[in-house]
Formats: sequence, structure tokens, C-alpha cells
Amino acid sequence: MTEIDAIRALEAAMDGYRVIADEGRRRRVGDVFVTVTGDMHVVRGEHFPLMKDGAILCNSGHFDIEIDLEALRKLAKRSPAACASTSTPTCCETAGASSCSAAGGS
Repeated sequence: MTEIDAIRALEAAMDGYRVIADEGRRRRVGDVFVTVTGDMHVVRGEHFPLMKDGAILCNSGHFDIEIDLEALRKLAKRSPAACASTSTPTCCETAGASSCSAAGGS
């Protein structure tokens, strides 16, 4: 897991979670990315190619501003709807990742 707040990161480590501070490394090893910050563009276009194949990306907040959906749409080769409120864009052959999938509001 990753946490930008140093105290919470320490608490997570003390609870037995593996906390990764290196931004590039955490994007390459993560399987599930959940944003809960409320900030704009926490996950941006330059981050998607760093995610490993089949990574799941979701926003747990009220608004979809945390994930740069426009950048994700530009990278997506296809984006079938998984259900009424989600989509699954697939980005193929992008800078070291053969594909990355994400679910997010349409």
C-alpha cells in the first residue's frame, strides 16, 4: 500500500502492511489502485503506462476528478461497459505495459 501522510504510512507499517514510498515502483507492483483523496488528477496520464497488466483502478470518492479520465480515454484501445456505472478501458502496448484495465464512472 501507499500513503502520502507519513503518520498514516507508519501506522499502516506497524499494522503489518507493506508500505511503498517510491512512486514509480508502487505503480509497477500494484494490482489495485483506489483513490480516496478528493484531489484532482491524483492518477494522471503518465501513470497509466507504468501500471502492470490487468491493474484495477477505481475512485472511492463522490466525484470522478481524482482519475484523469480524459487521458485514460486517449490511451484506451477499447472501453466496453462492464455495467451501467463502470467501464473497462484497455490500453495496449503503452511504454512497457501490454495492457492496463481500469474501472470508473462513465
